[in-house]
Amino acid sequence: MTIQEKKEQILKYVTELAQSVAQPLGLAVLDVRLTQQGHRASLEVCIFKKGGLVSLSDCEHVSRTLDSLLEQESLKRGPILTGSFLLEVVSPGIDRQLSSSREFEIFAGQQVRIKAKNNIGDLGSDFTCTLLGGDVDTVAVRDGKAFVDPNQRKRGNLSKRKGGERPTNGATFKIELNKIYKVNLYSADLKSVR
Repeated sequence: MTIQEKKEQILKYVTELAQSVAQPLGLAVLDVRLTQQGHRASLEVCIFKKGGLVSLSDCEHVSRTLDSLLEQESLKRGPILTGSFLLEVVSPGIDRQLSSSREFEIFAGQQVRIKAKNNIGDLGSDFTCTLLGGDVDTVAVRDGKAFVDPNQRKRGNLSKRKGGERPTNGATFKIELNKIYKVNLYSADLKSVR
């Protein structure tokens, strides 16, 4: 078994354990990542609550329970990871970049900000909209509105852009992923723009 295959096997196993902990709490596991922080391995589990916010106590509960399960499984089957590792349970963050069809389905109904390689109709190349879903080739959205930097608005420095702030009221459309730089979760309440 190659190192990459071993890593994928570990991630799949930890994902299954994490889901068994998260689901009874109304949480979903978005992804599990295995990274290196100096000489120590780091196992990061990202959880999400559909229609709500992940609380610190949600992260703590999943972390404690998952840590206990990993320890029990290591005693039964041998070490899941060799050496010491740091277990981190995190929420996705409001500006999380979405890239997979699984993430598009999980976050359907959420507000997103899309940065495209070229203008998308009157919206321009930077706009917000409601995510409807997506697959490996396209993302489906509705209610697009050209993005205006809230910091620029406060200073009165709105730049002239094609389409202005005119929304595409109720219009549903698909965009090919190869025409997009990135899709991020978005909230108009963000204090700074990334």
